[in-house]
Amino acid sequence: MILTWQSGYNGGSNETFHITLIGNQTEEQTTQSNLIRFDDLTERTFYTIQIRSRNQFGWSNSSKMIRIQTKESSLKTEEFPLIQRAYFIPNTRRIRFQLGTIGSVFLDDLCVQAFNFEENSACIPLKSRELLSRGMDLRIKENNLRLKLCLLNQTDVCSKSSAILVDDQLGNDMSDWILILIGKHVKANQNLFLIR
Repeated sequence: MILTWQSGYNGGSNETFHITLIGNQTEEQTTQSNLIRFDDLTERTFYTIQIRSRNQFGWSNSSKMIRIQTKESSLKTEEFPLIQRAYFIPNTRRIRFQLGTIGSVFLDDLCVQAFNFEENSACIPLKSRELLSRGMDLRIKENNLRLKLCLLNQTDVCSKSSAILVDDQLGNDMSDWILILIGKHVKANQNLFLIR
């Protein structure tokens, strides 16, 4: 939500605006601009807003209570790209993941979040494909890890979550090589098989 208002007399003393947003919880922000943006609001929810200003002479009266209702999100769960594969590499503490076809959603509009049953990591903006190639740092416990995509400024609108495998669970990975030796005594170039 973006809220704008008319500033006081232009050329007078500097004003600081204090905005109170009341919904599921109370959030207060301060700015010297006449515009403010609130992120991570819940869709289809009523909020109440009140503004007052302060300058060198003191506080103004508070504005009337303004009541707004957020709209329903335009993006549905099934419209997010699928997380086709996600895995955690313990020695680097990084999560690597691959996305399926990216349809009508832009990567710039999405963030990726790792979580488990106890805690969530921050939702990291995708912004570019660089995060897809280098992976993301894990800052929570690696037990029962899951990964999901969310709208960048509306992190309650997310994709279905996908389990994150630890690299020792990736036995079916085609990049793994297995060396098999057959026989009690192996002679050079005899009974040696390399299976990929």
